[in-house]
Amino acid sequence: MREVLEGLAARLAALRIKAPGHRDRLLAALNAVQETARTAEMPQYIDENLRFHRTVVEMSGHTRLLELVDQLQLQTFRVQFRSAAAHDRTGMRGFSVSEHQSLAEAILAGDAEQAENIMRTHLRHTGSSILQLPDSDFA
Repeated sequence: MREVLEGLAARLAALRIKAPGHRDRLLAALNAVQETARTAEMPQYIDENLRFHRTVVEMSGHTRLLELVDQLQLQTFRVQFRSAAAHDRTGMRGFSVSEHQSLAEAILAGDAEQAENIMRTHLRHTGSSILQLPDSDFA
């Protein structure tokens, strides 16, 4: 569900990129998540990652979409990243930051279809990485 909803949010954010302040907000969120990935511990990166995703959803301009995504993120981010934090050596942050960069570029270019595809692929990729961790990590 996150894949579909956040994909839609990315599409809408790309269509609304020319709204006042959107370009600057997205660039600030991207810079923050990139810097945190380089310099901070995993818990801080998780928080900044969540803020980046939330920024994209907020830029969609749809309050109900934001509410739905918030509910799903609260339930899934903890489970997904609690285990990933212990396995950060797999480079999860690296691919995540790279995908965030590609997503931001598509949104900034106003390419709605590409933004949606990248967001959906990003969430699918993250989910697949989590599912490859040992089952005992989810206990």
